[in-house]
Amino acid sequence: MLAIVKADAYGHSLALCAPVAVRAGARWLGVTSVEEGVAARALCPDARILAISGAFAGQGADVVRHRLTPVAWEPWQLDSWNLRRGRHASTLVRFRFIWRLTRA
Repeated sequence: MLAIVKADAYGHSLALCAPVAVRAGARWLGVTSVEEGVAARALCPDARILAISGAFAGQGADVVRHRLTPVAWEPWQLDSWNLRRGRHASTLVRFRFIWRLTRA
């Protein structure tokens, strides 16, 4: 189960809601940003954390250090995070790709 706790758990407090969701059986926590993911990791060290808005250039080290799963929708994002080039090759990083569907 994925519990969406973005935006400070929709104003209900990430610090209160994330641990409750994990105790209730959520294996994943969905957050908006890498910064929110870092905060969620401090609260729930064993949860899988999905950064829905992906990661920006320069945040690759935080993605790896805090074991976050950023959403990527363009190949350049992997390069900007310095993950494709093997800079963090010793760390297993999971990526979920969302491909945009367009109508012809």
